[in-house]
Amino acid sequence: MEDNKAVNPKAACGAIKPTMANISAAVMAEVGVGMHEGARKYGSHNYRVTKVFASTYHAAMLRHIFAYWEGEDIDPDSGVPHISKLIACASVLRDAEIQGMLIDDRPPKTPKCHKAFVQKLMDDVMERHPECVPAFTEVGECEKGKEDMMTERTVRGIHCDQCKTPHDCEVNPQLYTDCRKLHGKV
Repeated sequence: MEDNKAVNPKAACGAIKPTMANISAAVMAEVGVGMHEGARKYGSHNYRVTKVFASTYHAAMLRHIFAYWEGEDIDPDSGVPHISKLIACASVLRDAEIQGMLIDDRPPKTPKCHKAFVQKLMDDVMERHPECVPAFTEVGECEKGKEDMMTERTVRGIHCDQCKTPHDCEVNPQLYTDCRKLHGKV
């Protein structure tokens, strides 16, 4: 009997198209909530019919990444993770750019040679200070492995009902209790 396991023509055609299989559905679900919030506040796809300033979304993305970097995982205004809100902002920015609805109000470009200059400065710092002094971080020190960092970061998840503050429930369960006491929930 002949082995008749031909490749489905749809699979062959699909293999050369941009793949969506590598996009995190979990992250996109959170981004979807952020986009839905924007749709409720400003109108769905408003950035396709009304021009938007690049600086507006640049500033919003910076606010979200800085808040995240300073230890605030969840946007207190929406309850959506700051990183997901940042992705939503980037999505609007890129879509407006694709649709020709972006007002490019970025400042004049920095000369290309500046990147090499900054890299030279960085190389000089690394040469003068070859040893890394442990950093003061949530994890503890700069030598700690990425697996350790992920383990310590992923224990977050309990949020105060009142202020939506994330708490390190396994790292410091007292934080959650203290916050709930503050709001009269315990």
